[in-house]
Amino acid sequence: MRGPAATIRSLSAGGGFVFPGGTGVGTENIPPRALARLSDTVLTALALLFEAFEQAGKWAAVINLVLIVLLPKSDGGRRPIGLFPTLVRIWGRTRSILARQWENTNFHPSIFGGANMGAQRAAWQVAFQAEAAAFHSAHYASSLLDIIKAYERVPLDKVAAAARKHGYSITVLRLTFAAYNMQRSVGIGKSYSRLIVATCGITAGSISASAELKILLLDIINQTYTICRSVSLYLYVDDFTIEAHGDYFEACVAVSEATDFVVNALEMRLGLQVSLKKSVAVADSLSLAKTITRLSRTKKLSARRSSKILGAPHGGGKRRCVKPLIDRLPVFRKKLKKVHMLRRMRVNTTQLVRAAGTPAITYSVETIGMADSHLDSARRAIAQAVAAEGKGKNFEVVLAMVDGPCGTVDPAFAANVLPLYYWAIAWWCSWRPRDTLQKTFCAAVQKVDKAKSSPWRLVTGPATALIATMRRIGWAHDSPHIFVSDLGRKFDLGLDPPISIASEAKESVRRWRWRRIGTYFPQLQGRPMGTHYPGASAAAIDMAHCYKKALFGKPDCKVLPPASRQHRCAMLSAVVGGQWPQARLKQASSLVDDDRCQPCLAAPGTLKHRHSCPAITPF
Repeated sequence: MRGPAATIRSLSAGGGFVFPGGTGVGTENIPPRALARLSDTVLTALALLFEAFEQAGKWAAVINLVLIVLLPKSDGGRRPIGLFPTLVRIWGRTRSILARQWENTNFHPSIFGGANMGAQRAAWQVAFQAEAAAFHSAHYASSLLDIIKAYERVPLDKVAAAARKHGYSITVLRLTFAAYNMQRSVGIGKSYSRLIVATCGITAGSISASAELKILLLDIINQTYTICRSVSLYLYVDDFTIEAHGDYFEACVAVSEATDFVVNALEMRLGLQVSLKKSVAVADSLSLAKTITRLSRTKKLSARRSSKILGAPHGGGKRRCVKPLIDRLPVFRKKLKKVHMLRRMRVNTTQLVRAAGTPAITYSVETIGMADSHLDSARRAIAQAVAAEGKGKNFEVVLAMVDGPCGTVDPAFAANVLPLYYWAIAWWCSWRPRDTLQKTFCAAVQKVDKAKSSPWRLVTGPATALIATMRRIGWAHDSPHIFVSDLGRKFDLGLDPPISIASEAKESVRRWRWRRIGTYFPQLQGRPMGTHYPGASAAAIDMAHCYKKALFGKPDCKVLPPASRQHRCAMLSAVVGGQWPQARLKQASSLVDDDRCQPCLAAPGTLKHRHSCPAITPF
């Protein structure tokens, strides 16, 4: 084990100072970031105290209470999260480096949840494999298993035995188990239960909880590959995905046998329980999924045409499944009233929507893409959230004004950039053999070329989503790894890093958005902008930057002085079409009898004239 000096460095670099500022606190009400104020002498004493706890294998008697907070889940119910005492959390953060070292040493391509092994990568690989099987005239079958209350039912003796076998630190594991055996109280709001002591299970909220679950399930994954060599496994926390492709009978037998082995190992050997409600079989056809359920002896699977895998749609590779993606949009719209209420309280709702709203409604677009109509609906919802209340605003202009030259609150960025970015990462990191990526790409191009109307009807996975997305923003391809941007710049996926492709794609989306604004306001089409914003006029770009500076009071604004909040809101509302022009006002009411533009008095005051009026052009 490391000495006090090394522990102090962990405390300074990776311990108490990296917790979020608003993180929850335990019963002692001491924020973890308070350690930043301790002197080196106190940190040395704390390091020695931690080493004494590790040698004894238990915590001090005064550190003996964990608060269990029940947080609401998106699909109903509540999720228990443990708030450990601050000293336990600090020690866990300093020793988390051992868990990361173990994960790196025992890396397994089927275990996700670590560095560069997120849930989106697992969902992308499953969707790609399903689509590739369909292109290669092979049948695809999969089963999705969910463990009921996995953390609460984990047998600690099995975890200890697996840790000894796979070389995990027993000293650290023993003190972690001591933290799990502390008294705990379950709370909802301001009400808490009596003190109880858990006899099994690991506590969600522990920094090493996911690593301990991986240690426990590692042997099951290895044994499954030994018994069923034709399947592929994906494990993310407590969600198992088993897939196979080939001829009809081969895919059915492989998935059913592997599913039976995994279910029996989880329930008979580890004492866990597989969910009968959430475990499903999904294949390229419903008949194939039903065959899997009949062949499976454990009877845990139910056949489905489509399902969700880690929040992403999964339709088996031959059908387009976007229901989970579409269902998020009405959920977001229900929160618009609350967003507007926060806006009236002077909360920065733009930042709120950028951090939570846009990622929520565009999650998993890298696997299935986002069709044009769905994208327009999502952009309208986001524009309603970031703009002041009222009707008649043009969502294109609203998002352009809010984003400015570098913002990305517009869902169009995620919808158009992520499919390219994930394909670039897959090629760069070889998530799949490059010959497989190449063949699937070529098959996707041929499939999308057959579309008579909208190509999105034929999008069933990452490859076809990539082709449809590229054509929407004006990109082309010379080969599966040579992409050409809308400005003619070429990218080699084997030489150019994925981040550079994502950056260029963002600029393409901005140019695409200005071209769309030009269709709404043809009078803005003037002299070309050269190579940076082709298709948009200099007047349109100058207007955008001028309005952005004036509306939001940028200190470097030399065109207009910073306006008050009232004037900024009124000007923004007029620019995006939220207020009637003079001609419409005269037509609809008797309050005015002049339909001419009031600044110039030279032409009718229409919406088109508003953006080309010679009296306000200098502004």
